Amino acid sequence: MRRLLLLLVVLALQMPAVAQQSVAELCDEGKAAHQAGRFDEALVLFSNAILMDSVNAEAYFFRGNTYAAKKDYRKAIVDFTSAIGIDPHFTQAFFGRGDARSNLGEFTDALADFSATLDLKPNFIGAWLARGIMYMNLHDSLNAIYDVTTAIGLAPGKAMMYFIRGNIYAAFRDRRNAINDFSRSIELEPNQPDIYFMRGGLYAALDEYPNAIRDYTKAIELKPDYVDAYMMRSGAYGVMKDFPNVVEGMMQLIRIKPAFAQAYIIRSAGYIEMKQFANAVRDLSKAIDVMPADSTQMKSQVYNMIGYCHMECDELLLAKEAFVRSTGLDRENWDAEVGLALVYFVRNDMANARKHFTEASKIEPRLGSGIDGIDELETNIWSYSEKKAALLQQMIAALAQPTPPKRRGR
Repeated sequence: MRRLLLLLVVLALQMPAVAQQSVAELCDEGKAAHQAGRFDEALVLFSNAILMDSVNAEAYFFRGNTYAAKKDYRKAIVDFTSAIGIDPHFTQAFFGRGDARSNLGEFTDALADFSATLDLKPNFIGAWLARGIMYMNLHDSLNAIYDVTTAIGLAPGKAMMYFIRGNIYAAFRDRRNAINDFSRSIELEPNQPDIYFMRGGLYAALDEYPNAIRDYTKAIELKPDYVDAYMMRSGAYGVMKDFPNVVEGMMQLIRIKPAFAQAYIIRSAGYIEMKQFANAVRDLSKAIDVMPADSTQMKSQVYNMIGYCHMECDELLLAKEAFVRSTGLDRENWDAEVGLALVYFVRNDMANARKHFTEASKIEPRLGSGIDGIDELETNIWSYSEKKAALLQQMIAALAQPTPPKRRGR
């Protein structure tokens, strides 16, 4: 038995040695797998490196990066913390942990990590930007602007930095400085549709609608399928009462997205303002056709709009049909109940007019205040045409009269 054991030992010693991968090689392979998007493979390689050397800060850091790429931020934070525990001067580990914490909404802890990063490496541009964004999230505008301005000072020719600072100015309603930063970003990189779109929104907020329209148009030029830019531009045209361009803009969008219900609704609004009610009804009907089956509240609102278009044309039966469909889809649609009340009022059916207006008042109590309530609604959330306003005033005045007593049979 001893001779057999000795023989086995001798044979083992004579066999060629199997090369064992080093920690560095495992980490290199892990990094290559990570860069190729093979995150699970990378995790195995980094974990093997940690098994071989449990105090290798880089292996923990790389594995933390891979967990972060998989959006498993809790495990990423654990690994970054291990790397920092081994090497308290590991700048990238502090930054990585701050980024993971920011993704979890832990802005105060993230800010502390980015501050630690800057203590170790004061010229780390990404850390200045990241900390500035954390200050913004914590509603500290002065420090947010200071940090991003510092980053810009370290690399003044970067368009993205002006974009970030512009966003911070915009978040704190400093629209003029936000516009200036977006303009500088555009100077450095002119073909940025999103920045034109955002600057357009700032101009609109300042009631500078021609400038807003110019920017929305440029965004569309750079990105022809930019749905939000078409929508916002039509909104700006609407405020300027340029309704033909509202219609034209939505025609362009419908060519790109023929099943986009909102485009038909907005185009119908342009037609309504131009008193082209037949065109409006056609668009509203098309909007209903292309809406998802479960869009009951939106369909209710659109049928309500159809009803009032028919009212404008004195098409009472069609109006009634549309209002009935509207209330059938949404029993809380008080405006459709008002529409039914108006239909009955015009037909001199005061009993049903009173019934539906009472029902509308239960849903929207301000209607119970009569004309004053209507005026308040119009000021805040509601709008109506001159014809509708006149009918409402007449109906409310009529409904305010005492109900005549019912005749008794002899």
